[in-house]
Amino acid sequence: MHGELIIRRYEEKDLDGIFEMIGKAFTTPILDRVYEDEVKTYWLGEYSKEYIAHCAAENRLYVAELDGKIVASGAVGIYVEEPDKAYISAVFTDPTVQGKGLGSRMMQTLEQDEFTQRFDTVYITAALSAARFYQKLGYTFKFDVPVIILDGILDVVYMEKPVSHAGEKM
Repeated sequence: MHGELIIRRYEEKDLDGIFEMIGKAFTTPILDRVYEDEVKTYWLGEYSKEYIAHCAAENRLYVAELDGKIVASGAVGIYVEEPDKAYISAVFTDPTVQGKGLGSRMMQTLEQDEFTQRFDTVYITAALSAARFYQKLGYTFKFDVPVIILDGILDVVYMEKPVSHAGEKM
């Protein structure tokens, strides 16, 4: 990875870049092994420009920029079903830079955000293909089995992690 990586809050000018990067993220071979085309098509439809703009308005959306190009995203907000927990969503990394630590750095930014620090637990709904990544970051499964959602076409896992508060030793 060359150039300077900047992780910052979303700005309206980032919309097209995030949308393009998310589209690329759904074309990775690992997703091909885990999900049918129907599922990937569904998710691409869910992450429309309108949804991204809504996510930015309702949450604290971040982007990672490398040489002026958006290469990762992530958001943190309140988990609606359990308002005493923070909820991380919209975590994506451009496939051309996956495996270089960007996802971990984005998660660290989200977990250390002042919003997240108000809570004791952070929660994430993870695609099966991403569960191992989140486990390496200290997330544990909330349930013993994957949960099937979206009319039975998508298996996801619910994961959570205690928030490490600034200055607190784990």
